[in-house]
Amino acid sequence: MGRFKWVMVVHQLWWIYILECEGGFLYTGITTDLQRRFDMHCQGRGARYTRMHRPLRFLGVKSVDGRAEASREEFRLKQLSRTEKWLWIKAHACGDGFCYSADS
Repeated sequence: MGRFKWVMVVHQLWWIYILECEGGFLYTGITTDLQRRFDMHCQGRGARYTRMHRPLRFLGVKSVDGRAEASREEFRLKQLSRTEKWLWIKAHACGDGFCYSADS
């Protein structure tokens, strides 16, 4: 008689986000922890892009199921025009107490 090994799969929520950076630039990224990632960007330990263009605040965020979906959505967003990104931001705008800014 064989033995069964039970594996517990933990579902982790991922976030796709767009930051407003100095100079009016937009940055798109993914994370499992919005506050930690924003702090990393502000401390210069995030993406190379945000070391050069200091992040100011989250403009829009969206939760997704898993890293694969987050990566696909990030790639899709990065292909959009600036106008199309602003439409996405409008649909996924940050609410009070949910997103962070450099002044928080």
